[in-house]
Amino acid sequence: MAKCVFFDSAAQTILFQKPAKSYTIALYIDQKGWYIQLNVKELTKWKAIDTTATLLSPFSYLFLQYRASLQERALFMLILKEHCYLVTFAEEKPFFWKIYKAGENIDVARCIEDFLKRFYEKPESYFVEKIFIYNFNKLFTIESSELEDRLLLPVEVEHGSLEKICESARGAAIDTHSLGGPFWKRHKSLLLIGFAAFLIAGAYEGYVRYMIAGYKQKIEHIIQKQVEIANKNNTYQAHLMRFKKFQPIVEELKQHNAYIASKIRSLFDLIPDDAYLTKAEIGENTLLFEGVCRSKEHLLRSLHRKLAKNFQKKRINFTKSPNGFKFQALYEEIIDEKS
Repeated sequence: MAKCVFFDSAAQTILFQKPAKSYTIALYIDQKGWYIQLNVKELTKWKAIDTTATLLSPFSYLFLQYRASLQERALFMLILKEHCYLVTFAEEKPFFWKIYKAGENIDVARCIEDFLKRFYEKPESYFVEKIFIYNFNKLFTIESSELEDRLLLPVEVEHGSLEKICESARGAAIDTHSLGGPFWKRHKSLLLIGFAAFLIAGAYEGYVRYMIAGYKQKIEHIIQKQVEIANKNNTYQAHLMRFKKFQPIVEELKQHNAYIASKIRSLFDLIPDDAYLTKAEIGENTLLFEGVCRSKEHLLRSLHRKLAKNFQKKRINFTKSPNGFKFQALYEEIIDEKS
């Protein structure tokens, strides 16, 4: 069975974008969306100590524990011989991390308190609800009850064994055979193929992202148009409902106006051909006509006698004029047919 050891060194950090640097300076562990950067010079020291061991970054191990715990609002801590590593995660990525110097007299609670103080200073931080501690330092033991009393948080402590981590860390570890100069020479063609595949995959991913962004914009535009059409439709429906309410009134007004127009035409039809009006006033209960006629008898027969039947008060006056007679006819108080 392969031997696994932790890369217990402060010469490592977490990145969210892989920088364009030479592999002779740093080695990167791809964690599907973020990277662990390891110093190659420091790694060669580990190779000199044991060329058969498989190296595992503490942050890779803590990430595996985070995914296995299904605990989002938690602090994960790994204690090794030289250093202790603390990290919080959010949405499958590290959120905040620190590396502290370890040793025989390490104060675990103090490290956690310092980490939490710095963590809570970040504006996007969340409240840590639980602490998971994985102790691989055999020089001292940790009691969870003592830490809970001091930190006022639930603490779960696990004393780990290096022999058991190789299987669970498969895919996140580093084979020491991949380090050093001979590797690049022996696997030059493989690296070129991998680099080409990486470029193709990157280009394809960029194309897919571009297409997705384009479709997303089109969908957003279509949704916006649908919302505008829906709003206009609602407005039209509201106007239509309003018009339907007014339609009976409009029809009634049309009928009433038609009746009034018919009445007015019938009144003007009473004016004989040898007369014309200079003034006409039609009120709710009165009629006033002024004009000129050639024959008084003709006007009395055509107009006055017919209208006089419908009004209680009626009066017509004639005045001699060069063209015949000026007249003024006044009718007031319409007779109610029911009475």
